[in-house]
Amino acid sequence: MKCIYCDKTLPEYAVFCPTCGSPVVGEEPLASADKASVARHRRHRRKVLMATGLSVGISAAVGAATALIVINRKAISQVAAHRLVEMRGRLSELPAPTLPSCCMRNHLPHA
Repeated sequence: MKCIYCDKTLPEYAVFCPTCGSPVVGEEPLASADKASVARHRRHRRKVLMATGLSVGISAAVGAATALIVINRKAISQVAAHRLVEMRGRLSELPAPTLPSCCMRNHLPHA
């Protein structure tokens, strides 16, 4: 026997479908009202699955974008730190600043 809602095979004495949880209907033919109900249930189930899939996809995209931003920031900060070290090395190679002789006369102690 198969479930009328999800078309999965049912165990022999099942009262509810183990896949979709809908009650098991006997082998008698469905009335037209029941067929409409089954069609509505299938459409609703499809919509729920599509919405779930869409939300999972959006969450995955946001997570991937966040990871890329974090990785990119880390790389940028590493490059900036490397450049800072390079600049400090260049600054230490520069000669010490000296004051012109006219300024030095004013700062020397008088003998």
